[in-house]
Amino acid sequence: MFIDHLVAMAGHYDGIIGMNDKPQQLKIDKKTGKPSIMRPEYRNLLSLRKIFSKNTKVLNIYGNLEDGTNSDGDVSNASDQSLKYLINGRAKSYRQLIDSR
Repeated sequence: MFIDHLVAMAGHYDGIIGMNDKPQQLKIDKKTGKPSIMRPEYRNLLSLRKIFSKNTKVLNIYGNLEDGTNSDGDVSNASDQSLKYLINGRAKSYRQLIDSR
């Protein structure tokens, strides 16, 4: 069984603000999506890369409060964007959509 389309919303792949992340702490490589910090939970997700379907089109949606935190209040945009690195070279396509308030 294959997943044709995956829509991810507000994914806290590499941290949650107030728990193990702070605004502006995590940085993402624009080309690869690789995060500057890989928390243990994120490292666990890396092992799933090899089984992610190459036929899946991915849409990653996340929010930004435009208050200087680069977050939706709970999840930093960088944590959301770290999904790209998890599926880089695996997904059929990857697209990000940001909802600014």
